[in-house]
Amino acid sequence: MEPSKIFGYSEILKALDWGKETVYCIGHKAPDTDTVTAAIAYADLMQKLGYSVEARITGKANNETKNAAALF
Repeated sequence: MEPSKIFGYSEILKALDWGKETVYCIGHKAPDTDTVTAAIAYADLMQKLGYSVEARITGKANNETKNAAALF
């Protein structure tokens, strides 16, 4: 593929229509530690890139997940 046709992550994000509303980043129904921390990390990255993104969970977090999330 030609270099001019290769897009980086930021170019792909700019091409998407994010609108003006906040986007909620969630994992799956049974939120375990890896899914919660992934949502938190992704939301943090997107916020640093200038997008309105918040990490959320669905369901109830277990104690391990609560303790890990408290570190953020």
